[in-house]
Amino acid sequence: MNRQAFQQIAADFLDDELLQSAAILRWEPIFKALAQEAAHQRIVLVIDEFQYIGKNNPVFLSVFQRIWDTLLSQSNIMVILCGSLVSMMMSQTLRYDSPLYGRRTTQLKLRPIAFSYYHEFFNSPLPQDELIERYSITGGIPKYIEAFSTTHDLRTSLENNLLNPSAFLFDEPNFLLQKEVSAIGNYFSILRVIADGNHKISKIAAVLQQKQSNLPRYLNVLIDLDILAREVPVTEAHPEKSKRGLYQIRDHFIRFWFQFIYPYISYIKMGHTDLVLSRLQQNFIDRQVSFVYESICQETLWDLSASGKLPGLLEKIGRWWDGSHEIDVVGLSEMDKLLVLGECKFWKGPVGLNVLENLEKKLPMSIGISSSEKSSMSCSVSMDSARTCNRWPKFVKIYIYYPDTF
Repeated sequence: MNRQAFQQIAADFLDDELLQSAAILRWEPIFKALAQEAAHQRIVLVIDEFQYIGKNNPVFLSVFQRIWDTLLSQSNIMVILCGSLVSMMMSQTLRYDSPLYGRRTTQLKLRPIAFSYYHEFFNSPLPQDELIERYSITGGIPKYIEAFSTTHDLRTSLENNLLNPSAFLFDEPNFLLQKEVSAIGNYFSILRVIADGNHKISKIAAVLQQKQSNLPRYLNVLIDLDILAREVPVTEAHPEKSKRGLYQIRDHFIRFWFQFIYPYISYIKMGHTDLVLSRLQQNFIDRQVSFVYESICQETLWDLSASGKLPGLLEKIGRWWDGSHEIDVVGLSEMDKLLVLGECKFWKGPVGLNVLENLEKKLPMSIGISSSEKSSMSCSVSMDSARTCNRWPKFVKIYIYYPDTF
């Protein structure tokens, strides 16, 4: 933020010709003028991309601390500091060694837009399956959604925004990581390996030919940036200690980019977009949409629980797996003794009864019943009614199938 530019903005807001024409060499007189006006009306001061001020002028953080302590904290001014670079905002405002430490009254970390609101970005309605496919690319980032909302043809949107080397989304992950981390090549390598289907830390290390002990610092940075997530079976009592953790790319756009754009960047630059689109068409549903659809189903289950449509309040929702089996959606409530199971199938045709039968076979394993316990466990099974088990009195099985749930 340029001091002279801020002076002009403040002068225009205050309609103060003297402030506008004065030669001011310090920040304090400008903020003092705003504080004086705040005696007559509530002022909300928003400073966007705050991290760049501290980066370009580190002294400003101490100056702003003094301004806050002596002028703004006692005035009728709300100051909102916004920033898009997580690591820099943390270091400049929230860390103990920051001059501004301890002066915040609240903090808000903006999350991606939930899928339940995604349709509101489009002027005319889209079929639900098309919304899901688009969401699996853009995620809930408004700027990305905006880029894909200009046309209803997904192929055209891909060609305009991701298969065009001059489009801003073409190299977006590179720009994002360059601002947040050093040694960007190490992070790119890790994300590429995970996008290829390697989710265990031992497998990631083996593919990268690195010691496993070298990876956590990179993985933790990517988790802090909300790019990665460490996932464990939802039934794990101590997730942080679990040895069954899998690393997943949680950012839908970055997951898509590393699977379908990054490996073919050279072809895209040479104009072979048809080849890339052909590869994308072959694997898009299985490798991208199905994964994102599971997260949409889990989000829907949270909504069902919060709206009181279940016979209890779920405390945990996630996936469950062991060495050879997996359940897409599991919801647990220890307090209400409620267990919810679901399968997510992004299919065009009807879902067969075999899906129900397979899910029921996984039930004893998912709730940790040993072979000796299976014979004594009694469960009544009906597609539409509640199930009761001696271990989980309010056991309910919910099948989340597209499109009936939405």
